[in-house]
Amino acid sequence: MKVFVDGRFLSQPITGVQRYGRELLSAFDDLLNNQTLASSVSIEVLAPHGRAMDFTARHIPLRRVGWFSGHIWEQFVLPLTAKGGVLFCPSNTVPVASLLVAQPVVVTVHSLSFLHQPTSYTGVFRCLYGFVVRLACRFARAIITPSQAEKQALVSRYPAAAGRIHDVQNGGLPRAFGDDMIEAREHTQELEEPFVLFVGSLVESKNLQTLLEAMTLVNNRTRLPLRVVGGCGNGLRPAKYRIAPAIHPRVTFEGQVGLDRLVQLYRNALCLVFPSYYEASPLPPLEAMALGCPVIASRIPALVERCADAALYCDPSNAEAMARQILQLVESSDLRATLRQRGFERAAAFGWDRTAAETLSIILKVASKHGDEEDRARGPTNKGLA
Repeated sequence: MKVFVDGRFLSQPITGVQRYGRELLSAFDDLLNNQTLASSVSIEVLAPHGRAMDFTARHIPLRRVGWFSGHIWEQFVLPLTAKGGVLFCPSNTVPVASLLVAQPVVVTVHSLSFLHQPTSYTGVFRCLYGFVVRLACRFARAIITPSQAEKQALVSRYPAAAGRIHDVQNGGLPRAFGDDMIEAREHTQELEEPFVLFVGSLVESKNLQTLLEAMTLVNNRTRLPLRVVGGCGNGLRPAKYRIAPAIHPRVTFEGQVGLDRLVQLYRNALCLVFPSYYEASPLPPLEAMALGCPVIASRIPALVERCADAALYCDPSNAEAMARQILQLVESSDLRATLRQRGFERAAAFGWDRTAAETLSIILKVASKHGDEEDRARGPTNKGLA
């Protein structure tokens, strides 16, 4: 069986979707250490020329093809190259031509937030993604989405695709940082200068504004800084924030940071507050838990599904409730210790190895079914006839 992976994400800045793709490839590569599996399937990544890609693997080759990049490459070059196998598209989009010629395609649709939180996206982005996701749900052989909550949203929007939609939870902490998780479990968290951490895109749906209002209330009781990690990529519409003068000096915008810096922030924060209005299966809460950072999250279906009893919850539109949860953690070391322990246990249940194994199983089932269809289409052979 031949599997082609749409590697356009390798040339993009690394946010959640790109992290997902990279972690899957790394875990796929380890799965191919199994000689039985490696003898029955080959995986090849196809990517555009251009930006340097720090991708290395033992069993998965990277082939750069064509002379374009971005959506043009994906829509016109990729379908001409990815023939004779299953095409796996891990980043929401898929070449329309591959769908229309009935090539077996598996696509990961990470979130329908562009439909439910339209003010966070540009009009062009919403139109493009709406068109591609609609076609994918009509023609793709399998659609992977990262939570039961998002599967229900997809089925509600595209009921004809219900039997082809599979929920596979994302992993959490990147596989390369496993030693940091072990070290975090072995040491008690000691906070010399506590701060609250926010990690996410700077758009309305991530709801930083309510957290800023909550931090104003918190700072009426105790001095506590807020550190904001994140930026605003292509297709996103940056939000405008109102920061009360009293806390302005205590709010630090760190922008996009590397994984080493992010790990450091998780390990030294009082807590991560994740106040989104809409999510599918976000990475930051599980990353924080894996490193011993307590989590306060919005009480929305996908976050309750992902975090279970390992987080505190609040109404994302209620700054006072959010402030009360933060102050609970300030005042109770026992509560922080309880959440740390529950967080370690929860994070351990969501590894990228498991995500990759479930994802590859879906891809190979599509490949096997397609092979059977081709055999039937060819009809009976003359084998054994005189």
